[in-house]
Amino acid sequence: MTADTTRTVVVARQGDVIRIGSPGDGAPDLLASVLELPGGDLTFTVSDPAGAPEASVFDAASALPWVARVFGEEAASAVAARADAARVDDAEHDEGSAVAIAPGPDAARLSRLALGQWLWRYWPRTAEVQGLNAALLRIELAALAWEADASFGALQPAGVLLADHLGELVSAVRALRDELDSDPGVLDMPLARSIVSAVDALVVGEASLVAGAEETLVDELDAFLDAVVAIDGDVVATTATPDGALLAEVNSWSAVATETPTGRREDFALAAGDDDETISGTSSVDWSQVPPRVLDWSDDTISWLAEPVRAGEWHVTVRVLAAPASEEADLFARLYVPDGSPDSLLPALVLPLTPVGGEYAAEGRLNIDDPAALTVDVFHAAATHAPRVSTSSRRQAAEERATARTLIRRRAAAPEAEGVARAFGAESSHA
Repeated sequence: MTADTTRTVVVARQGDVIRIGSPGDGAPDLLASVLELPGGDLTFTVSDPAGAPEASVFDAASALPWVARVFGEEAASAVAARADAARVDDAEHDEGSAVAIAPGPDAARLSRLALGQWLWRYWPRTAEVQGLNAALLRIELAALAWEADASFGALQPAGVLLADHLGELVSAVRALRDELDSDPGVLDMPLARSIVSAVDALVVGEASLVAGAEETLVDELDAFLDAVVAIDGDVVATTATPDGALLAEVNSWSAVATETPTGRREDFALAAGDDDETISGTSSVDWSQVPPRVLDWSDDTISWLAEPVRAGEWHVTVRVLAAPASEEADLFARLYVPDGSPDSLLPALVLPLTPVGGEYAAEGRLNIDDPAALTVDVFHAAATHAPRVSTSSRRQAAEERATARTLIRRRAAAPEAEGVARAFGAESSHA
């Protein structure tokens, strides 16, 4: 393995954690995709696909195998040295050392897996962007995780998780076989490789899963494998017999539907013209505060309306546009009032939001002299990120959302024309 001397990472110990990455702050959470691996986690920045990943190592003995496969032996040795030093050194930190990257075969697989996981989380349910074939994406990601089994360790047999999508896998195999029969020259090889890997996880690793009602599947898959391997010798070997593994969260993935939003009420801004005493406003959802694909991905989807009750008391209604066909979530609206300056805000009221006809809604009463100064945000019951309601932090959140939308729009529109390499068949094969 030859080191890539044009790229380096810094390996440093910070307390009980050994960090691998570039100096300075990492990517914002919205643009990062984290893979949980034995003894640590690996973070890829989706907005910088050419950049090196970052890693946090909590248990060096468990993490060293995948550190070597992703960053190279030099980085693994640096991690091991710091783990050894930590046993005899009470210092909380060290200055770190730069090491050259020597990516192994799992580096590209895990990078692609991280991108696919990010696409699954943030690809929107909206008529603005064509839909993502989430069922096919599950199969492709499962295949990638199975190929990278050595890095994941025996978390869960991939064949077991793929078995839930056996019907989808059969359909994908038959569609590709038809394509192969009609014109082998236009076969979608990235997709074919993923299907072959998924088939391997079932047929080779978990043969018993294809018995019963789908007993003819084995013959169909074997014939397909032979045909694909015949025209592409680089397809994964079908004789390998790893245990296979897949991130446990894959089992809970659900399909992404594309529907036109319905049930949105008129913008509260219109209400202000009906009654001079009503005051309204809008704000945007901070994606780091809510689960993905629960709320509409547009900006200014939080609308609030304040109506006077008596002097200094207002009845406030908050509505937030939901994503079409989304699952319900425990969301809350948080209302802030100024504390001396526009960038110094105090939470004054928290209201539970209830899903109603394509929206989430809440209402309550608030004591405030001037509701025009209100700031409203939305958060999930399990949110761990600090609120971002100051002018500067809201601007940062908006920039992150804009970057994420640009990434998705470019992939959805015409990836090849835009110079974006299509990583998954699911990006062009729509549900």
